[in-house]
Amino acid sequence: MPNISARDKARVAGGAGFVFLGRMGALIEAASFIAFSWFYGTATFGLFAVLWSYVKLTTALTQIAMNTALQRFIPKAKKEDESLIAGFALKISFMISATVAGL
Repeated sequence: MPNISARDKARVAGGAGFVFLGRMGALIEAASFIAFSWFYGTATFGLFAVLWSYVKLTTALTQIAMNTALQRFIPKAKKEDESLIAGFALKISFMISATVAGL
């Protein structure tokens, strides 16, 4: 088994901490739905849920899986091409989002 340095262990622990915080966001979102339905009642919460689903669907469509694409293509790209790939993804996502927002 290779000897792992203290610096590498700290980086792994820090990365795990950030992943944990990111996953906590999903728990907060789930708890917020319960809180909204309790505070505002079922009729108002139903309207909120419908409008929120439109926002989530529109966001998913306008991102066109660029996050996943960047995670797969950037590590495989040459160093000089990384910024070009990221810039292209941001430009495409922005243009689609701006078009949907304009409509």
